[in-house]
Amino acid sequence: GVVDALSDAWQTSQAGFREHTQRSAQAGELRRSVHTASVLTGLLFEQRLARLRDPLVSRNRAEREWARMHRRHARRFRRAAEKHGGAVLKLGQLLSARPDLMPRPWVDELAKLQDAARPLPFETVVRAVEANLGGSLTQWFLSFDATPIGCASIGQVHKAVLLDGTVVAVKVQRPGIAKLIASDMSWLRMLLTASASTLPVDV
Repeated sequence: GVVDALSDAWQTSQAGFREHTQRSAQAGELRRSVHTASVLTGLLFEQRLARLRDPLVSRNRAEREWARMHRRHARRFRRAAEKHGGAVLKLGQLLSARPDLMPRPWVDELAKLQDAARPLPFETVVRAVEANLGGSLTQWFLSFDATPIGCASIGQVHKAVLLDGTVVAVKVQRPGIAKLIASDMSWLRMLLTASASTLPVDV
């Protein structure tokens, strides 16, 4: 009876822990989305006000104000992209390579995102690789470098050596990245569609 009671208590505690973890993850995703959306909506709102102001001031002053505003907004967007990653980071990286579409302050600021992806902790990499391959690293590799040779918004690459001595590159996808990007793209699409006329690029 004691064993059964302990078993029931353990299962109950585990279920509670999983529920708490899920709620925390959902809350984190919500905070992330709210912060990024607030950055973008602030950008769009201020640009709409600027378009109303332009006819009331000289052309030179309007150009100076737009340049300052672009620098400020590009900096805020870049910081949000660095903090949250996902599709927002990828979008910033793509836009930084389009000087034909983006104002120069945006191109200069977003260029800093090309190397902004943060590497995953090695423990996370190990769990992901072992779960995918169905065994420990030692079952598949003679060695596996803990430091990635490259990081991106979607994943990162590690140098490893197979059991037969073959040197390989192992690409590890960031956990949950597919869901994260799907969520980002959903609300980004809605926001961009609703506010296309105020953006610094054509969408």
